[in-house]
Amino acid sequence: MFKKKKKIGHLPFILPAIIFILSLTLYPVLYAFYLSFTDASLLYPTKSFVGVRNYTDLLSSPIFFAIMQNTFIFVFSCVFLQFTLGLGLALALNQKLRGRVLVRVLLLISWVIPGIIIGLIFQWMFIGDRYGLINYCLISLGVKPVEWLSHPLSAMLSLIAANTWRGTAFSMIIQLAALQTIPDEQYEAANVDGASSLQKFYYITLPWLKPTILINIIMITLATFNTFDLVMSLTGGGPVRATEVISLYMYKEGFAFFKLGSASALAMIMFLVNIVFTLIYIRVLRQDQEVSLV
Repeated sequence: MFKKKKKIGHLPFILPAIIFILSLTLYPVLYAFYLSFTDASLLYPTKSFVGVRNYTDLLSSPIFFAIMQNTFIFVFSCVFLQFTLGLGLALALNQKLRGRVLVRVLLLISWVIPGIIIGLIFQWMFIGDRYGLINYCLISLGVKPVEWLSHPLSAMLSLIAANTWRGTAFSMIIQLAALQTIPDEQYEAANVDGASSLQKFYYITLPWLKPTILINIIMITLATFNTFDLVMSLTGGGPVRATEVISLYMYKEGFAFFKLGSASALAMIMFLVNIVFTLIYIRVLRQDQEVSLV
């Protein structure tokens, strides 16, 4: 007689992975949430509960609002440029041109390079003396060199340029993939009707791209909002905090001023913003899937 084998199910096999993932994600978030209500510091082993004081201190600080203004300018500018340039490149590479595969590969290089390295490359390009690449070109043309990273406006523009160069390739890939799903028959029918290039873009391309555009904007907004490595290596937040964004501000609060409570409060603010954009992303994605199933 053979004994019947009991079905174990799949849960015991995936439980270790679930525990491992939760220990690396959920626990740090909950612990940071707890620290945000304390006066925890790297300088002292003890901490005490202070309620919402860390949050009220941040919301009443002019530095916090200056940092948020920098963050908004940085995010809005980068998202606008990455989306616009990415769409333009996607439209160009969607045409049957020679060498378009090579161009795609070259554009992807900027996306795979770590942000720290990109920051150092652009720092060398924008360095204020005659050894910087841009100033070297200006001197060769008889133009006076510029201290790009020493002035608030030019430093922010340099940071925006570096991050735009970094993220445009990703925006281009997303939109190029969507462009290649548009049936050729629609363009052929439009050609028969005598539609212009602008009309084809407005009545065919844009409606097809609409869900992808929304998803693309949300994704590059999240990526830009959380940018830390590039800012740290290129400007370090200077001069006089002119390029300091919320991610770098959080880092400095925790590891330069050793205020873990304040840094954790900033982390919770960033976490909330990420959650909001993620929920919007999920909603847009579901709507797109529902439309595609109809």
